[in-house]
Amino acid sequence: MIILLGLVGLGVWWVIKTMGQAGQQYTEGMVRARESASSVKCQLNMRSVWQMLQTSATADGTYPQSRQELEHLCGDSRLLRCPDPNGAPYVYLPPKRVDDQSVQIVLYEPNAVHDGRCSVLLSNGQLGLIRPEELKVALAQMAQTRQ
Repeated sequence: MIILLGLVGLGVWWVIKTMGQAGQQYTEGMVRARESASSVKCQLNMRSVWQMLQTSATADGTYPQSRQELEHLCGDSRLLRCPDPNGAPYVYLPPKRVDDQSVQIVLYEPNAVHDGRCSVLLSNGQLGLIRPEELKVALAQMAQTRQ
């Protein structure tokens, strides 16, 4: 009888332990999926802004010269903000000329909320995720070339 009760107890303990581990894995998977979805949504926002910038460049021959002009062009200020709860509004660095072939950062998020990285939009339309240290270096190089 004691052996039987011991085996039943061991079986119950094993089921509870396994269910607890499965629940933890499920929770971790949901958190990763939410973070991934936030990163994709952020990059989709930036892609939409890029399309607006290209439309403006084609129609007017210029880019918006301020964030306010860009907000007016986009029509929806949610496009200019990372959808992550810890995200912040994007920083807009207007390109000087439409015919400039140099690749520079046009739009970036100041907070590193996507697995420790910041989303950036380059003047050639490329999107990327870079570490804050790399962003600082790139912004410093841009500042030197603009002077």
